[in-house]
Amino acid sequence: MTSLSFATTSFSGPTGAVPADYYGMHENGVTSNPWPAVSFGTFRMWDEGTRWSQIETSSNYYNWSKADKVVNLALSNGKDIIYTFGGTPTWASSQPTQPCVYGYGSCAAPKYMSDLSTFAKALATRYKGKIKYYELWNEPNELQFYTGTMSSMVAMSQAIHDAIKSVDPNAIILSPCATYSSQGSASTWMASYLSTGGGPYFDIASYHAYAGSNAPEFIVNSVQGFRNALTNAGYGSRKIFITEGGWGENKYLTSTDLQANFVARYLVLAWAKGVSKVAWYAYDNSSWGSFWNSTSGLLPPAYAHIQVYKWITGAVVTGCAQDSNSTWSCSLTRPNGYAAQILWNPSTRRGFNVPTSMVRQWTLGGTLSTFSGGYVTVGPKPIMVENMASTGSSSTTSTTTTTTTTTTTATTSPDFSLAATPASRTIAQNAYSTYSVTVSPLNGFNGGVTFAASGLPAGATATFNPTSITGSGSTTMTLACAGWTVPGNYTVTITATSGSIQHTTTVALAVTGFSLSVSPTSQQVTRGSAATYTATVTDLNGYSATETMSVTGVPSGATATFSPSSISGSGTSTLNVQTATSTPTGTYTLTVKATSSSGSLYHTSVVSLSVQ
Repeated sequence: MTSLSFATTSFSGPTGAVPADYYGMHENGVTSNPWPAVSFGTFRMWDEGTRWSQIETSSNYYNWSKADKVVNLALSNGKDIIYTFGGTPTWASSQPTQPCVYGYGSCAAPKYMSDLSTFAKALATRYKGKIKYYELWNEPNELQFYTGTMSSMVAMSQAIHDAIKSVDPNAIILSPCATYSSQGSASTWMASYLSTGGGPYFDIASYHAYAGSNAPEFIVNSVQGFRNALTNAGYGSRKIFITEGGWGENKYLTSTDLQANFVARYLVLAWAKGVSKVAWYAYDNSSWGSFWNSTSGLLPPAYAHIQVYKWITGAVVTGCAQDSNSTWSCSLTRPNGYAAQILWNPSTRRGFNVPTSMVRQWTLGGTLSTFSGGYVTVGPKPIMVENMASTGSSSTTSTTTTTTTTTTTATTSPDFSLAATPASRTIAQNAYSTYSVTVSPLNGFNGGVTFAASGLPAGATATFNPTSITGSGSTTMTLACAGWTVPGNYTVTITATSGSIQHTTTVALAVTGFSLSVSPTSQQVTRGSAATYTATVTDLNGYSATETMSVTGVPSGATATFSPSSISGSGTSTLNVQTATSTPTGTYTLTVKATSSSGSLYHTSVVSLSVQ
């Protein structure tokens, strides 16, 4: 079922295209683990052994070995680098006996600013032209990283800024990166930092944005609050970097499927709200924002990152909106008339109307299908619809197969071949059809074979009867579509497995149906007068039937009629609601329903009527 809705939240995106260096990454074990297998442009140095206390282990004695390895690795992979200051050495600390997470005195301000200045100058001298960004301090509002005063933090900022700029005038300085902590929000901390005089010492404002138990859409208000803090202090034109971001600790989001959804929604919205860079934390961390581990390799959220990179890199995100049904839509453009929308609903699956020019749909898993009629189903996992194949540098073009392909393997060992007939089926919404799947033995094969299907559209299910075959034979695959399955053309992959032997074949599935919309969404009348609405039925993907119109929720004393009372194929019907002088005043919800001639498929749309 589908219903009409209107925007409740909307904002415009940046005017420029999403660059490849929008994406940043952390890898704690970068010198021992494989280089990250996701696309990004900037590597942030933190938690891999390069804090101030780990480099300058005593006054004017520097151990550059780890920092050299990290810098050279990043440069050899073509990445920009952010170096983040933090971890005061015990010998330089103003509180050398204070217990801190990185050693005694590491969370205190230095006793002498000249020691910090000397280190910053040595760092910039060694890596001039190699490190592009220097971040003034890590999480200064988190007591495990900093317990000093705000005035001391401003003094530290000036010491670092002046030292680095004296050596490398082209270096870009990032502000201290506050986070949400027991001391307050990053926005509150930034406002205080600026009012204390920190503004002149950074070029780009940075902060950390972790969701914790919040949905990824928290980032919209988070960025706006941080931007407000800058604007109110006269620094509204500064770019914003999120130098650590994600859901945070994995305990807040244990499902890797939900983690994948989070990555896509977070990255799209952060850019649309004006964030110039997001550095994910962390690729190989086992308990924070995990993308990879040595046992499984890439995890589902990493694949989501890869897909979003393809979707938006090189595109202009013109803006995002959330409608009254909580569905989000973010619009993209590229050269040569390309247009797309990234869509999701955080809490439920529901129908959504898109421009009829949209004809291709991408899943977050990278599957492409075609559709028509301006109607899709959205849910917590984002999809992207587009009007054509992208021709930009980050193209996500693909070819949809609509013929059955059988995979066999020539071998002298026992094996089997797999085939499915017919090559294609057409199924209406809320209906089903069957395919015959046949296993033929090769070289004396007599094993048990089980079956599975993938590539199904949302709302469709596949069942096999029998569920397994021994040696040879056929099973019937029944594909059933829900009433809200999106009409379009899909390729279904059938997988047959027997121990270590696995074969696949594909069949084509065409889903047909119709959509219903009603306009206007609301009407206001005085008692005794009439209101009219126009109901539009659109047949999708070759569907053909007659839909009978009906409505419920009409107020007492009022009558409702449709002209015509039914629609054959695509068309419109006028709904006339005639109120009586006795009709009670109030606002009523009318549910308009279009039911197909088979009686098995219907769609509804909700409008309101205010009687005065």
